[in-house]
Amino acid sequence: MAKVAKTSEAALLRRITVRLKGCEERERYDQLLEQEHYLHSARLGGQSLRYVAEADGEWVALITFSAPALNVKAREQWIRWTARQRVRRLCLVVNNSRFLVLSDRHRYPNLASRVMSLCLKRLDGDWQNQWGHPVLVVESFVDESLYRGTCYRACGFKALGCSGGYGRSS
Repeated sequence: MAKVAKTSEAALLRRITVRLKGCEERERYDQLLEQEHYLHSARLGGQSLRYVAEADGEWVALITFSAPALNVKAREQWIRWTARQRVRRLCLVVNNSRFLVLSDRHRYPNLASRVMSLCLKRLDGDWQNQWGHPVLVVESFVDESLYRGTCYRACGFKALGCSGGYGRSS
């Protein structure tokens, strides 16, 4: 029986696709974030991109990337930019500001990692097309009282401190 579950999980993960949200989908997208995400907000600051992950046309996850946090001591120590470099290069950092898995996490435990991986593979190209500059670092913040950050570690992010921050070179 366990082999059947593994096969169905692997089959689902192979069917996952990630795409940019269409303009006509904005209302549904924002409504789901406001109702289902623990922050209950779809508002993003600065430059941003919104992705939809689908399996056979059904939405299984929503993920957003937006402008980075302005000052994060652990990030600055990890990157090792001078204050002057940080001012010029902060736009090259992108924050994974929302990640909402709509499908049952327990039924498909690797779904979040698959969605994150697919997004990261296309993020730099999509960001350059939309905003005209590359992504060098992706950061995220995880409320560790609610989540363990497993999908971030699986995708190469490093825990950067007690802020719940994670960083990954693009």
